[in-house]
Amino acid sequence: MSDDQRLRRRLWWLIAGLHLVAAVLSKGYHHPDEYFQIIEFARHKLLGTSGDELAWEYGARIRPWLQPAFYALIIDGLSAAGLANPFLQTLILRLVSSAIGFASIVVLARAASRWMTSESGRTWLVAALGLAWCVPYLHARTSSENLSTSFICFAVAALCACIDENASRQRRIWLGVLTGACAGIAFEARFQVGLMIAGVVFWVIYRRQWLLLVSATAGMTVVFGLGRIVDHWGYGDWTLTPLAYFRVNIVESKASSFGVQPWWWYFRKVVSETPPPVGLLALVLLPWAWLRGRRHLLTWATVPFFVGHVVIAHKELRFLFPMVPLATALLVVTFQRFTLPLATLPRWGRVLVVLGVLPNLAYLVMNCVKPVRGEVLVLESIWDHTPQERDLYVADASPFAYRELSFGFYTSPRVRLHYIDDYAAVERAFAEGRAPFLVYMSSNWLPPEAEGLAARCSVVHQSFPTWVKRFNFKNWLQRTYQALLLECR
Repeated sequence: MSDDQRLRRRLWWLIAGLHLVAAVLSKGYHHPDEYFQIIEFARHKLLGTSGDELAWEYGARIRPWLQPAFYALIIDGLSAAGLANPFLQTLILRLVSSAIGFASIVVLARAASRWMTSESGRTWLVAALGLAWCVPYLHARTSSENLSTSFICFAVAALCACIDENASRQRRIWLGVLTGACAGIAFEARFQVGLMIAGVVFWVIYRRQWLLLVSATAGMTVVFGLGRIVDHWGYGDWTLTPLAYFRVNIVESKASSFGVQPWWWYFRKVVSETPPPVGLLALVLLPWAWLRGRRHLLTWATVPFFVGHVVIAHKELRFLFPMVPLATALLVVTFQRFTLPLATLPRWGRVLVVLGVLPNLAYLVMNCVKPVRGEVLVLESIWDHTPQERDLYVADASPFAYRELSFGFYTSPRVRLHYIDDYAAVERAFAEGRAPFLVYMSSNWLPPEAEGLAARCSVVHQSFPTWVKRFNFKNWLQRTYQALLLECR
């Protein structure tokens, strides 16, 4: 085994460890859709709750059910095994998502290594795919973008194996079916990936890989049919969900009601929302890679996807997540002549590499260890402090609601919720002998009218430590979610 191979093995162990840390510590969701359109959908089917309490996408019949059904199976199995804690269940879901994501970059790195001409280049490919600032964090998300990204990587890897000249005809047929099946799952998770799949299909036609085209079409057709059956299970009637999605969001412009951005919006966001100099380098080098590799599979996959999202009026940076691993692999492949071993670089070159990589590593570690949403943390604290039925007094916004939607999956069934007009009601609860009970407020500190509770209640959850108040520059705390949970005895 060469030094580069040993280094790659160590890198894979490091990347696997970071995936595990991110799955355990990055609690919550990146975007509300990750929870309300997937976890809550799964809960709805498991408990048979009313669809009226779900996000509007349920009534519009535009959310595919394959991913919620997959998670519902896991949750149901965990509940049957006596693991009914929803926060433990979502931890398991994050671990499953993270494992799938990790496997996807392993197979993508193996597939892309055929385009590398040096061992050091293959090492840089592994580092770029696994140690990019957002990768372990995104793989730990139970989002449609994450699952779709993972399976598009599986599809590309299977396609590369399929066109291998050394593969037998029978093996190529089965690999083609696998390619189509993985692409179909990616599409069922997130319909926008259809733009990427279309690009790959045109590349296959351009290369005249007719056996691959036919076998992949068969695999994708099977998954597409399965998706419609699962959608029928989810909605209770037959519906062509991809067509409904296109009609509602594009033809009827429902997506635009959530905001319209100019065509250049992604170019600005890629720079402002990523660690320097990652975003700027991607903005400069990716078009160059597309031009130089205009016949490359990864170019045909990523260009239609990116252009399509630039054209669509409503834009969010998460919409581009599915192209991150493929674009990363394309960049390394295109500029592999610069992927020299660090030991061979002059001193100034090593300094430059370190300065460029440090911000990425800082963001990488931060994303792996920090919780994502404060709302989920306080809900977990409420669950932990209600081992039996207990009163919870809420003086302002409910911890169990996000705008017009409910955190039904995370709501403790042992909570007796009381909305109060003032904190005198808490004193009356003491007088009536209701203690112990909990008090929730959407503030990080006790308001003046509730300071009397400090002597009789203990803090069991606080979004920020007290000393943070000294660093409230430009009043950033007022724009940040805050919660305080007291246990009164």
